[in-house]
Amino acid sequence: MINGDCLSHDFTECSRRFKNSNAWKEEHPNLIILGNLPFNISLPFLVKLLHDMDNKTGLFQHGRVKMVFTFQHEIAEQIVADVADQKRGRLSFMSQNMCEVDYVLRISNKVFVPRPECDTGLVTFVPRVEKCVDIPLTHFEKLVKAVMHYKSKQCFKGLMDLFPKPVAKEWAFKLCAQAGVAHDNFPRFLTMDEMKRLGDVYYQMCQTYDGLFEFNYQQPKQCVPHGLMSDSLTLDKNLPEEEFDLPERDDIASTTEQSDRTQISNI
Repeated sequence: MINGDCLSHDFTECSRRFKNSNAWKEEHPNLIILGNLPFNISLPFLVKLLHDMDNKTGLFQHGRVKMVFTFQHEIAEQIVADVADQKRGRLSFMSQNMCEVDYVLRISNKVFVPRPECDTGLVTFVPRVEKCVDIPLTHFEKLVKAVMHYKSKQCFKGLMDLFPKPVAKEWAFKLCAQAGVAHDNFPRFLTMDEMKRLGDVYYQMCQTYDGLFEFNYQQPKQCVPHGLMSDSLTLDKNLPEEEFDLPERDDIASTTEQSDRTQISNI
């Protein structure tokens, strides 16, 4: 029994005594992570576990441990949302990159005491032998955050967040071009294969230009990738001017999800 904060607790040491470990490519170990979690910590805890899974630390030092969690119904829908689904977002890409996910059961809010405002969704996570995008999850997470920043705008608009503002548009277009992804596609229509190609190119850029991964568009002066700025002089400045939004509202409008937007923005 552990009495502590699951968001800060290191599960690597406390789970060493588990004896039935399997290699990552072998069958799932006789171990499962279950959680009927408070809604306010379910999302950051899921992301913490996905990073442990990527690093094969914590409970995942024992192999591809399955997970079963409850979430708000709207969040569960986001996790399993497929290409073109209006609910497709950061959680979709992060979860589906690492796991096969399944929305198993919708549970009415009437069965809980005290009664919550929304229904609950039961979601299973089965870790993949090979993740879809074979770059560090830290880099993929940053890419996903950028792509999904403007869900109703063309994908290059969000990708501009990855680069210093004076050259952001040129490098966002270059990223799309080298990845073979249409710059005017919209985020929820991007397939996992397209995200893989974007991830591969972005990771290579980060390996080439010191400071690019650490660059934060909200604090642009703290870490400037000078090599990238120098190479910007050779980029094509004749870029398309068209930019338009999706005609329909792409974000989820339910009031229950509105309360979780702060959580999602931090993922």
